[in-house]
Amino acid sequence: MREDQLEQSLRAAVPRVATNGVLDRVAHKRARRHTVRRIELGAVAFVLVVALSMVVVLAQEDGEVSRVAAPGGASTVRVITGGAAVTPKAGTARTPVPVTLDPDQGYVRGPLVVSGSTLSLAAYDHDRDSFTYPPSRIVRLDDRTFREEGRTDLKAEILSIANGDGGARWVVTRNPAPPNGLPDTFLKRIGADGAVVSTLLPPGTDPVGEVVAGSGAVWIPVRDGVLRYDAATARLTARIDLSPTDTRAVAVGSGVISVTTAGGGVQLLRPDGSGTLKPSGGVADGPVIDLAQDGVGGVLTLGTDGATGQVHVGDQRLPRGFAATSLSAADGRVWVEGTAGGAPAVVLLGGAHGMTTVVLDKGRDASFAWIGPNTVLAVSNGTLLRIDLKK
Repeated sequence: MREDQLEQSLRAAVPRVATNGVLDRVAHKRARRHTVRRIELGAVAFVLVVALSMVVVLAQEDGEVSRVAAPGGASTVRVITGGAAVTPKAGTARTPVPVTLDPDQGYVRGPLVVSGSTLSLAAYDHDRDSFTYPPSRIVRLDDRTFREEGRTDLKAEILSIANGDGGARWVVTRNPAPPNGLPDTFLKRIGADGAVVSTLLPPGTDPVGEVVAGSGAVWIPVRDGVLRYDAATARLTARIDLSPTDTRAVAVGSGVISVTTAGGGVQLLRPDGSGTLKPSGGVADGPVIDLAQDGVGGVLTLGTDGATGQVHVGDQRLPRGFAATSLSAADGRVWVEGTAGGAPAVVLLGGAHGMTTVVLDKGRDASFAWIGPNTVLAVSNGTLLRIDLKK
């Protein structure tokens, strides 16, 4: 068959398709696509407006400005004043303001350590809704503007931080746990210039409390005693053996070292005739939960009344419904961290509002710092939050 005959046969076999209304249908589809596109663009614009509206610019008293994310999606807090009992419905609702750090520091968490206008905290890389290490870092921030004033990169979990003399900070870190045995732990001195000196703690050391600096030394509470390091050389100078316990606290007052013991007692560490530090005497009124330095040469005690079970700091009874875990003091402010109904909470002692309890509903992995008369900082779910006590 010739090519012209083949072409004629193929044309004859092709079905006839009506073209009536084709242009109308094309126009309808174009209009529909335009409508969908306008809706999508409108949705994008709405999201952008919401995102932009979630940024708040806060002016500070000195004219400095810090940018913080608005409270969208943040957990609420309840502020309970006057030492009233902490119940699920008690208090006035507040919305914490998530602080956006620039540069981003990753997943931030405690410990939070305050000194003057400076805040130190731990930070790690994000791992979905948690964190991972190494690496890790200690970040020093201005607690008014939240601007970074220094950062020290590390390779281990940060257990505790203490401020030392001359702008130095002391840090206890712990490596990832090996398959068998205890992980290695280290004492690190971070100088005012950022230089790091690292000292390996004795093998098998298990820190069970916060590192403390004072009286020319650095004190690390461990499961079976207390380690003393020289503040000038970071060398181990003494080990005071005590009965094992899961938690221990050390505090330095006017030349007297206080340490909690198994069962909630408190003993003083004093040098004997040869100069060796030894436990000497006990000073406790009921089981003691934690100790803290008051900043003027004294020691504060967080304890429990043996008869009533009421928790107190000195003669100040803490609210019922609040379970205390730790005691902190800085710049004349004293606060107690714990939980209320399973939620992270903090009790502020004294100040312009009297005793105040702040409950962070739906908080997780939380820690607090009281940085001003009307301002509390917290870390929760890897985010730094600012809580204003006064509207």
